[in-house]
Amino acid sequence: SISFIAQHPLINEILLLILSSIITCVMTGWIVFRELRSKNGILKLALIGLSNCLSIIGLVIATVLFRTKAKDKNIASLLNEIRQKGYIWKRRIAVILFFAALPFLSFGVVALPSFIREIVRYGGFRSGDTMPIIIVYIIPLLVLAFVLFIKRIKVEDKSLFIQLKSAGYSSWSFNPKDKMKFIFVPLFSFSFLAISWLIIKLVEFTV
Repeated sequence: SISFIAQHPLINEILLLILSSIITCVMTGWIVFRELRSKNGILKLALIGLSNCLSIIGLVIATVLFRTKAKDKNIASLLNEIRQKGYIWKRRIAVILFFAALPFLSFGVVALPSFIREIVRYGGFRSGDTMPIIIVYIIPLLVLAFVLFIKRIKVEDKSLFIQLKSAGYSSWSFNPKDKMKFIFVPLFSFSFLAISWLIIKLVEFTV
């Protein structure tokens, strides 16, 4: 009931996040992706919306990996061959790891000048610097190195990826390329803030 939710703010926040994410994703996805304007498409958009509960990075990963255009049946055998060689699961893992490490790498680049000044000021590392260095620099760089390793394509398989790209497919998500994804993410971000605000105001009015 409403009274139960009002007495449990954590549950309230989680439900609002889920509701706002799903509503926003279905609305913006309906506008941006023509081929998802169906029952199955709405379900797919709802699942993408749930990924926003893991932060905007989760939404970006889901948007990259989900298919938003119809498959080309003519390249089914090509995709099957690429799958058998293990490229699909490797590259999808690479996408997930890259976007997971990206915020840490970005923060590390921004914080690097200040970090260097601290080293110069104190004449070296301080004991409290160890964990931040591991989290912000070492682990993300190791992840990036792993991504570069597993994304490699064998020389004899490069022709497969050339055929894939010529068919208009992404060599990372192995789905048809869709430039509308670049519009969807920022549109979702702005819409999510607006819809979240409206839902919160509605809840405040009814409680």
